[in-house]
Formats: sequence, C-alpha cells, structure tokens
Amino acid sequence: MSRVEAAKVIKFKIPRTKILILISFENEKYLTQILKSGAGGYVVKNVAKAELADAIRTVAEGEKIFQSKRFPSHGRRVAQETFGRTSGSLKNT
Repeated sequence: MSRVEAAKVIKFKIPRTKILILISFENEKYLTQILKSGAGGYVVKNVAKAELADAIRTVAEGEKIFQSKRFPSHGRRVAQETFGRTSGSLKNT
C-alpha cells in the first residue's frame, strides 16, 4: 500500500487522525495525490529536525503544511482547488 492509499484508508476509518507524509522525491502529480488524500501535508525526508518538529506541530494543530522546494506555489494552488482557500490554516514552507 502506498503512502497515499494508507492516508485515504486512515482518514476514512479514523477521520480525526492528523497525517503528515514524508516524501523522498517531489513530483507534482504525486504531491497533488497526497493533498487530496486527506493528509495534513508533506515534507521532504531530508528536512532539518527543527522544521520537521514544526511541521508535526502544524499538522497536529489542524493546519495544512506543504514543503516543496521544486514546486513552491504547488501547495497553495492545490489547496485552493481542493479546500477552496489559500489563506488561514495553510502553511507553505
């Protein structure tokens, strides 16, 4: 089962669960799938410890986080399409 599939199953079975996905590569199509899966966001695996801790806190508080070096505006664009907003509880690092 992929990370995206796992996120969908978890969110279906336990909707209040907060999910942060660690990714090893940035592919715009894959990032879109992650956001639409119900995950609270994603960060790259080689993220600094402090940034990872911040990302975990952000998602735990119910906010969305999108950390993308290759596609810096991707998270905002997909969030607008998926969640209908580009501000408030969205964080793009």
